[in-house]
Amino acid sequence: KELKAITDQNEDTAHTCVYGSKVLWISRTFDDILPETSTLKLLDTSTGEKQILVPEGVMRVSFCTFTDKAIVFAGTDMKPWGLGQLCDFYQADPKTGTYFPVHQNAEELAIGDTPLTDTLRPSGTVFAGSGSEVYFTAMCHTHTDLYKLSADGEISEAADAEGGVILNFAKTDAGLITIQAPINGLSQVCVNGKCVYDPNASYLREHVVSPVKKLSFTNRNGDIVEGFYLEPAGGTKERAAGVLEIHGGPRCAYGLTFYHEMQTLAADGYYVFFCNPHGSEGYGEAYADLRGKYGTIDYEDLMDFTDEVLKQLPIDPERIGAGGGSYGGFMSNWIEGHTDRFAAIVSQRSVSNWVSDFGASEIGVSFDSNEMAADPWSDMQAMWKQSPLAYADHAKTPILFLHSLCDYNCTIDQGMQMYTAMKYFHVPARMVMFEGENHGLSRSGKPQHRIRRLKEMTEWFHTYLKKGEGNGEVSC
Repeated sequence: KELKAITDQNEDTAHTCVYGSKVLWISRTFDDILPETSTLKLLDTSTGEKQILVPEGVMRVSFCTFTDKAIVFAGTDMKPWGLGQLCDFYQADPKTGTYFPVHQNAEELAIGDTPLTDTLRPSGTVFAGSGSEVYFTAMCHTHTDLYKLSADGEISEAADAEGGVILNFAKTDAGLITIQAPINGLSQVCVNGKCVYDPNASYLREHVVSPVKKLSFTNRNGDIVEGFYLEPAGGTKERAAGVLEIHGGPRCAYGLTFYHEMQTLAADGYYVFFCNPHGSEGYGEAYADLRGKYGTIDYEDLMDFTDEVLKQLPIDPERIGAGGGSYGGFMSNWIEGHTDRFAAIVSQRSVSNWVSDFGASEIGVSFDSNEMAADPWSDMQAMWKQSPLAYADHAKTPILFLHSLCDYNCTIDQGMQMYTAMKYFHVPARMVMFEGENHGLSRSGKPQHRIRRLKEMTEWFHTYLKKGEGNGEVSC
């Protein structure tokens, strides 16, 4: 009946695990700037003894757990890929206060990651010990499966999502319980791979859902880029309008998951096409490395993909739009200043100026300097060169900005600066700001705001892509 603090005043904690009288957690202590590295701490509540198993300044520890025989954690020294380096597996020995590697992540598995969607909410357990083994979810290409790390350091697949997504799991006496989503589906509860509860079955039966189809291509550098598309609901007898969707991150990825925003556009008669350009997660560290290269190979991949889509699908090249959020918003702003091939753009929770973002964003100090390979003092020109605002004087395409007032990741000034530039250069533009919402508006915002966001988006595309067809009502 007594509450006692076991962490320091300025200590940030994550992934706390309890095993008997032992408490294990990942820790970062700071006064000024949140460090890129973290420590791993162990407390024995029966004796009060506290140990630091991974010291400060050495490694970024991302996950930890107990097994019956050991303490296992996933971490990285961030060499050579910086903050984007994938985790390896280690074992810590409390008796000696040391740790050692047990499996180098040659498979390049992205632990705990899932393909992007606006309907599934990854939460709960993604890394946990059971017996002498460690189970964890990980993304590879466009799907997230469950894997197992044995006591001798071997990794094998424990559960196959069959192209879908395993969000979290529990290893119990009754078997393996998972929350997962099949291809183009919504969350289900499964036991040993068999669905036992599907709360969204009636919704999917009552609504038209366009199946996700693959459309991959080889880019100008000879690399294979995975792409996808949705056909307009009900089909089309003639060339239709289309929308290029661009994911956030950039170390994220699209897959075969159900995406409500895309289904809304498909329901309104659009082809929706999207891909995983360079910078995306799930294809290895070299493919995902975009440091100092924003707006170069990633932009080329998106333009090459658009070319390929127009070759293979009956889309009117005069009626294509583009849009995305976060990094996708950055890229929407970048497209605005680099091509006029699109008839309309929707830029959401975007970045437009890396120099000012460095000092205003909650992640600017670490993320921006890593991604730009510069800071405002070492090379401001490099940051400005990779900023869409630098090319705003070349803009021609009508553009809609959607931004949350309480977005502390991509702060409101980023959208406002680009919007102001559009007005200054007499480009058709509109900005809609959502009070009380944050960076997660499209995924976890108030229902009325999420519907208003879709309404603004569809009306904008209707105005410039369909030219009088329909009224832009949201088909939710």
